[in-house]
Amino acid sequence: MKNTIKKTVCAILAAILITTFAYAPAQAATYYNRWSLKALWDKLYTQSSPTTPPVTSTPTPTPSAPQASQKPQSGTNELVSLINNERTQRGIKALTADAALTRVAQAKAEDMVKNGYFSHTSPTYGSPAQMIRSYGISFRYSGENIAKNSSIQRAHTALMNSSGHRKNILNANYTKVGIGVASLGNGSYVIVEMFIG
Repeated sequence: MKNTIKKTVCAILAAILITTFAYAPAQAATYYNRWSLKALWDKLYTQSSPTTPPVTSTPTPTPSAPQASQKPQSGTNELVSLINNERTQRGIKALTADAALTRVAQAKAEDMVKNGYFSHTSPTYGSPAQMIRSYGISFRYSGENIAKNSSIQRAHTALMNSSGHRKNILNANYTKVGIGVASLGNGSYVIVEMFIG
């Protein structure tokens, strides 16, 4: 009985395939490519719900090191000086302004303006540590401060008045800093301080 059913189903399948190829060759070719004969057999014989054919798509590329604008940003040197003054007054070694880390911080500032968010986690590049690593920069310690303000001095004062941000500025484990500044176009700026050690 089971063999008779199998033979009948095979005959029906053969008739369907022949009819399909005869009347719609282009469509049949697509159909045949998407479903193998085994899949058709399984579908008809077991009467299970059909599975979705595999979708082929181009994989989304992993973002490489983001590109920040190459123009020098006003205020970055001023902010490095303000940070280092806070550190040296407390007997903590001054930070070195690092060009590679500055590119990361600038890209983060521009990313926040472009994509309209204000967060340590970028929808484009992930966490600050992930973003720094995407530039090929290695570190043992890392931190980030972000601020929105109308001036570098006001931003620095606000960061120093916040315990978490002040900890980053005065953290003795950090040896390098990168500063990014991007205009919001309304007289305010997004400021990013990235620290590594």
